[in-house]
Amino acid sequence: MNTNDDSTSRLEALTEQYLQHLEEDSPAPSIESLPAALRDEARETFAILDSTWGTEIDLPAFEDDPVAIRLGFVGPPISDRMLSVDGAAVKRVRQRAGLDLRQFAQRIADIGETVSIKDLATVERQAVTDLPEPTVALMADALGKPAAALVVDPDMVSDFIAFLYSPRFDAEVASWCETYNMDAAETSVTARQRLLAGQRRSQGAGDVQDWVGLLRAVLESLR
Repeated sequence: MNTNDDSTSRLEALTEQYLQHLEEDSPAPSIESLPAALRDEARETFAILDSTWGTEIDLPAFEDDPVAIRLGFVGPPISDRMLSVDGAAVKRVRQRAGLDLRQFAQRIADIGETVSIKDLATVERQAVTDLPEPTVALMADALGKPAAALVVDPDMVSDFIAFLYSPRFDAEVASWCETYNMDAAETSVTARQRLLAGQRRSQGAGDVQDWVGLLRAVLESLR
């Protein structure tokens, strides 16, 4: 492995550790023993993540949600504006291209759109993220791959993801919203987003009853 490859790998590992620090309040990785150039790059990356952490990538309304469309729960939209991106696939393709998150963001910027390191990290760490098709195309171009390489394979959707777009999920949300006079469409989007974000920690473990319990806990947190 050459020096550039080694630096990229070390920065990648440090970024992962810092993301874990932000998510779980674990100790931040130490960078004091790094070479000066790599230390400065790590500090810049950490500062970017700090400045943007806490914001969320919005999921579309259910009727516009590409995963729901792929699973057959709603009809296709008038135009294909969104694609469901497979976070693990994005990370895998990026790493194979030998890019860290900063380099990936810079390549996208060079092509014509700004996507923050934080947003790219969030995409990679979530099972599914819905993004505008032009953004996905730019990400794919930056990686030298077709957009299809980054999107969810509908035949490989996990049971947990399918639950998030199921009649059982909808019924739970509708019942709760009726009780508390909340908007069901907006609540569904928020609950689905929070469960998707939490899925990384649990790896989607459990069964439908477990997921219903998690959904109810999320709904109660929205009161």
